[in-house]
Amino acid sequence: MNTQTKVRAVMCLMLGVVGGMCAALTSNRQHVPKFQEATVSLSRRQSNTTVIVPVPQGRLKASHATLSSLIQVAYAVSSASVGGGPDWIRDTQFEVSAYSGGAEATLSALAPQLKELLRDKFKLQVSEEVVKLPAYALIAVGKQTPSSYLLPGAIFVLPNVLSGNGLTLRQITAGLSDVTGYNVIDRTAQEDMRVDIKWQWTSPTIPLV
Repeated sequence: MNTQTKVRAVMCLMLGVVGGMCAALTSNRQHVPKFQEATVSLSRRQSNTTVIVPVPQGRLKASHATLSSLIQVAYAVSSASVGGGPDWIRDTQFEVSAYSGGAEATLSALAPQLKELLRDKFKLQVSEEVVKLPAYALIAVGKQTPSSYLLPGAIFVLPNVLSGNGLTLRQITAGLSDVTGYNVIDRTAQEDMRVDIKWQWTSPTIPLV
């Protein structure tokens, strides 16, 4: 068992889809970094492929992203570490386009702005608690071939496929957490490495030992 930080979502209002009001946050947010421009809309159709990726000129683009998946990116946690909130945060999909100010940025660098976007657009409040959860560990075996991609790419997570180019190990562990339903922890000591992967299995769920 591993001790992990679990993010518990407290939801109040979602773009007019879910009713309810909550008290405004009382902390001083004047100096919290924000996107200069940001739009959030409901996806026109459902998809099994979620894309959340930085794009040139300091932009963040998310397609068919659930609120749960956006929380995972903003707080650098796996799906198994997101609890609470109504069912729609894991089912309803959104399109997000945001601009941070022109500088190139990675997902981790955009995380503070994404947190603020979730507070603003979804009235999201979170609390963190330390709990013991079962987990798998990702370890390096043999020689690893780094990706030629300079920036993290998009990860594609389907019921029996996990693939992407230029992926960080954080993206890979998050994708594995999604398909296994368990926390997957990076134990490679190579957090700066980016790799290309295409994993496919024939059973509906990932084979585990």
